[in-house]
Amino acid sequence: MINIYLCEDDQVQLDCWKNRIEKYLMIHNMDMELFCWTKDPLVLLAFLEKSECVGLYFIDIDLNADMNGLELAVKIRKHDPRGYIVFITTHDEMAPLTFKLKVEAMDFILKDEPDQFEKKICSCLEAAHTNYYRHLQAGNRALVIKDGPDSILMNQDDILFITCGHNSHTIVIYTWNGVRRLSGTLKEIKTRLNRYFCFCSRSAIINIKNMEIYLPGERKVQMKNGAFCDVSFRMAGEIQRRIKELG
Repeated sequence: MINIYLCEDDQVQLDCWKNRIEKYLMIHNMDMELFCWTKDPLVLLAFLEKSECVGLYFIDIDLNADMNGLELAVKIRKHDPRGYIVFITTHDEMAPLTFKLKVEAMDFILKDEPDQFEKKICSCLEAAHTNYYRHLQAGNRALVIKDGPDSILMNQDDILFITCGHNSHTIVIYTWNGVRRLSGTLKEIKTRLNRYFCFCSRSAIINIKNMEIYLPGERKVQMKNGAFCDVSFRMAGEIQRRIKELG
């Protein structure tokens, strides 16, 4: 999941950015969420501290606040070293400063080029998504699931557990960011998950990385979000073996 953050002191422009990004996300089924939009850089930082996801940040340099966009970017880098930062500004001469401050900006979008504005925002969304996918692939953490005509990219580290849906041809994926209901079977999706996933029963697969504790007496596992999954008698030994192997 990529969380998208917007910081712009002009409410009209902030709403414009928000609307254009929401429109793009409605059309393109990507593992992205518009997580924070604000005029106040301190609010953005407060939201950032609550998130464990990689971020894509669209930031105005002149924020008319105690902190400008470049200073905000430096603080973002401390929390999110892999995040994607895009400056939206009238000051293209500020670009060299980003190298000096080591904030590694993905792009600069100029406000006085309105004919290119929306195209460049969409380009940044696509580039961040592509880069994120490649990073997950490199670490064997990418999971691509077909959802009708679209494909959904997920980070396997975000998945807590997966259960059967209301019938034998649907699954429910529980993640740190919410719940997805998709067509498919547990048997089929298990073949595409990495080694940290295992069945705890015929109707559930858990991610050992996101397991808090195994309760052998109760034959349950508690996940890091507080949810419990039952462990079948047949799978109890396998769960203990996998915890020892991967723990």
